[in-house]
Amino acid sequence: MKKYIIALLPLIFLGACKKDITSLNLDTKHPATVPATALFTQAQNTLASTLSSSNVYLNIFRLVEQQWQETTYVTESNYNITDNKIPDGIWNAYYRDVLEPFEQAKTNFNSSPIISADAKKTDVAISDIMQVYTYYYLVTTFGNIPYTEALNVDNKFPKFDDALTVYKTLLTRLDTDVAALTTEQTLDMPIRSTAVILMHGEYLPIP
Repeated sequence: MKKYIIALLPLIFLGACKKDITSLNLDTKHPATVPATALFTQAQNTLASTLSSSNVYLNIFRLVEQQWQETTYVTESNYNITDNKIPDGIWNAYYRDVLEPFEQAKTNFNSSPIISADAKKTDVAISDIMQVYTYYYLVTTFGNIPYTEALNVDNKFPKFDDALTVYKTLLTRLDTDVAALTTEQTLDMPIRSTAVILMHGEYLPIP
């Protein structure tokens, strides 16, 4: 019996050597590429959550406007926003978790092999509208902000652009995006109609 087992061992090892096990190197839990629609919806969700958040470490504008008030801990009500690093939280939420995913979504929309040319144009325009909307909140909140050199991970110290210049650039950018949209394309996908409603609901003013 042992002789038969010994004789079969080389066949077993030879069969194992020929098996392709490279697929085991693929991490299915952490994909290397992300669909553009996933990037878009994640960024849009983060933007909406940040704007509507009641977290005093992130969004204190209702306290600043005195729509809300505090009773025990009144740091934020007294306009002390540095102790809890509130500006850092807002900054990271918009730049890292909103603007950057929208930028990646635009790239992925353009490179998609299954989206028509017209649809790509529309999807990129709507992603850009969402970026304009985000930059609007940043420049309104902080004044001068990184804009022309923003979203470049290799540039650790981007320059701060003048607030009024950013406002005017955003208006020009928004006009270009609106011109890229058509009613037929907009109604194709819920992702598009959402941004169009947002776009018509608020047009950015020059201060």
